[in-house]
Amino acid sequence: MSPSLQINIGMGYVKTAYSKLDTEIYIKIREKLIKAKVVKTPFYKG
Repeated sequence: MSPSLQINIGMGYVKTAYSKLDTEIYIKIREKLIKAKVVKTPFYKG
């Protein structure tokens, strides 16, 4: 959880086939699959 944005964010490595912006992917958190979306960094624009 990002304290300044009040949303969940994360960074990780994905295969090139899944790296295009706005691609929906699934990440595994404690044996549960969660939908996520590939976005451009930085997450915050000040």
